[in-house]
Amino acid sequence: LVFTVGENRCSRGAKKRTEYRIILDFISEHRYEEFCNIERLKRLYIVESNGGAVFREKPDKNSKRLTAIAEGVSVYVEEFEGDWARINFRGKTGYVFRTLISAY
Repeated sequence: LVFTVGENRCSRGAKKRTEYRIILDFISEHRYEEFCNIERLKRLYIVESNGGAVFREKPDKNSKRLTAIAEGVSVYVEEFEGDWARINFRGKTGYVFRTLISAY
């Protein structure tokens, strides 16, 4: 997928329809500069688990469950802490088990 807005050009292969929709959302919201930021792209991961991933408040399986994240949804990893990834999802920071996500 390649899109051009003004003088900005960004190329990125979309793995899944979800990613394509996210790209279109970024364009429509004029967030393409944020999306084309290579450092931000390096932190883009996708939930690969068939059952999705549980988004938790703390890096502990007994921690409060904030929500479930469906398979194929992309998230931004802030950092890895042992077996956990601290992520940003829908404007909130929390944790998912590291093996349930993979680099985009």
